[in-house]
Amino acid sequence: MKKIGIVLIITVLFATSCTDYLQEDNRSTITTDEFYATQGGYEALVNASYSTLRELYTDMNVDADNQKNFCSFQALSLLGTDLFCTAKLADQNDILDGYFLLTPDHWAPEKMFSNCYKAIQLHNVALDWADRTAQYEALPTRVAEVRFIRAYMYHILVETFGGVSIVTEAFDKPVLSFERDSEEDVYSFIITELEDILASLPVRAEAPGRVTKGAAEHLLAAVYLSRGYTSFAGADDFQKAAQYATNVIESEAGYELLPDFESVFEVGNEINSEIVFSIQFDKNSLINGIGGNNWASWGGLYAAATPGWPYRSGQIRPTDRAYLQYNLNDKRYEASFMTNKYNPYYDFYDEGKSEDDKTITQVYPHPSIELDTINPQPETWVFLADYTVFVPASEEWEDTDYPWVRKFDDPASVTQYDNTKDIFLFRLAETYLIRAEANIQRGLSGDDDIYAVRARSWDLMPVNADIDTILDERGREFMGEGKRWYDLRRTGKLIERVSEHNPSVLRYINLGNNPFGTNNGKALRRPIPTDVIQRDLGAYGQNEGY
Repeated sequence: MKKIGIVLIITVLFATSCTDYLQEDNRSTITTDEFYATQGGYEALVNASYSTLRELYTDMNVDADNQKNFCSFQALSLLGTDLFCTAKLADQNDILDGYFLLTPDHWAPEKMFSNCYKAIQLHNVALDWADRTAQYEALPTRVAEVRFIRAYMYHILVETFGGVSIVTEAFDKPVLSFERDSEEDVYSFIITELEDILASLPVRAEAPGRVTKGAAEHLLAAVYLSRGYTSFAGADDFQKAAQYATNVIESEAGYELLPDFESVFEVGNEINSEIVFSIQFDKNSLINGIGGNNWASWGGLYAAATPGWPYRSGQIRPTDRAYLQYNLNDKRYEASFMTNKYNPYYDFYDEGKSEDDKTITQVYPHPSIELDTINPQPETWVFLADYTVFVPASEEWEDTDYPWVRKFDDPASVTQYDNTKDIFLFRLAETYLIRAEANIQRGLSGDDDIYAVRARSWDLMPVNADIDTILDERGREFMGEGKRWYDLRRTGKLIERVSEHNPSVLRYINLGNNPFGTNNGKALRRPIPTDVIQRDLGAYGQNEGY
């Protein structure tokens, strides 16, 4: 059908499972055609499709790079925002963060683009086999699952790069020239795919990590919400976003917000009523200790592979704004950050050890404590200079001793690649905030939905909430969860917020530069990778500003 701007070669991967219910089935004595023609073979192909989500979020097959220690998704979703920045200017990691020097040669957009299209090609293979494999009762559901994952890849592509190529064919040889579809067409394709599969998906997952109707409706709500901001938006996009969010909130699947925010990320509690869709990990699915969730490895206290400590290398870190956005009474501050530094670090999670036997070496209280709440004065505020990243333009910051996001900690993890905590893609808290944002854009109130999310952590009812209220709430609720750049870009608030709170951007502004390029294009989309444009024999086209 359509085409993509890179060489696509079919790679048949009998990928590791998404969890222990999706098991690898390696049959080396039969051909691919023979294997995929069987129910077991097709199930393996579907399982491999799920595994592509792992690679998208972890770059799990790339070599270790001690100058990065974060993956392309983290780089593109956290850096260049108001809440996260590069931690080491000496390593030139501010190129993506500060926009000004960002070019299409940067590794992060190239890797994300490649991850998505490699996944899409595998999904197309699975869908191509659907009519040729053994027909069995669960097959329509499996096909719907694959179509959902493919639609999700296109969702990431369009939000990151704008218009891209819609590819639905399973190629078995290189294709060297591809058309680039419009952003409007990509949105339409995603919506059509998701609405078409709703009837084939179960309300409740047959096993953790499987796609459900609720997952598809949550994604539809997010897609309609994002399209609602565009010049080609449908008149009822925000209404549909709100309705699909309502469907999830009121689903017979029984999704519920947990009463305590911290328990959502509690070790061993990854399967809970708040999770609408997640990427599954477990020890059995790792190959020689490789292929786990590496989201805990990209910042904070550097301890390498020391027993009792997480593998960390401080390359991305929270900005001052990340800490200061929390009210002193908001429980999400201590639930999101490691505010007590234990030695060893993982003693924090050891319930079998008494507090008297634990050693706390550093305490990180809230950095903006107002000691006089009746008549606050600057001298009564406690602002810990050790946290800060605001420095003169000529200086560099490399401090690693600051409170770090602890949501992704796995106390059983030692290396960069053996963490087995699930990655939550959709949480019910986000469903509520999608509905709140959509209703605000419709001229209705979003106060009740914001409060539904906030109340368990901070008993303050919002009044006449606007988009800035939504962004603040999403910043507190989804700290570090890979959503921030997309939130700022979607709402048109990126330039405003990063110009005030991101130190890399501030450095370039203070030097008299406009970091965001022609027509501020760099703030709106990431660049189409150079390899894509060079390998395409046609004219694939670059995004404005690059």
